[in-house]
Amino acid sequence: GNFTTVGTRLGAALGVDLTSGTRMDDQPQTAGIVYAIEPDGNGGYFIGGRITSVGGLPRSNVAHINADLGVDPHWATSVTGVVRALKLVGNTLYLGGDISSVNGSPRSFAAAVDARDGTLITSWQPSFDGTVYAIDHMAGAVFAGGAFTNVSGAIRNHAASVDATSGVV
Repeated sequence: GNFTTVGTRLGAALGVDLTSGTRMDDQPQTAGIVYAIEPDGNGGYFIGGRITSVGGLPRSNVAHINADLGVDPHWATSVTGVVRALKLVGNTLYLGGDISSVNGSPRSFAAAVDARDGTLITSWQPSFDGTVYAIDHMAGAVFAGGAFTNVSGAIRNHAASVDATSGVV
């Protein structure tokens, strides 16, 4: 063949040892593009992006990796659209991106799921009119940044704050 490198195929995500800087080849192979990684607080992490499988298991743009680096077989949230931002707060995982539905329920560029099992939190439904690229949390509010100008009927040019429980602007 016309090889340029020979080595371990890792996919779209790569772990790096924080002490030595060496790559960690034991990460599950991810098919697709990873845009966001968020620690789960228990030694594992969530990934979001344009993902079709992780560790050989089909996944739809978001996945949970356990502390043992195995893909959580019970966490199979289905997101239609690219996940570009993740933020974990307690047992709630907030997602932002080009999202149009989660687990079959319509959403407008952002959603919240139960981090324990991936079920959709239906009470949190802010409606953004464009891509959410960044998401964070502070003092009971979720902050979002992106290519939007309107959130749930309120003019918000590229930055917004919504209630972390109700989703009200």
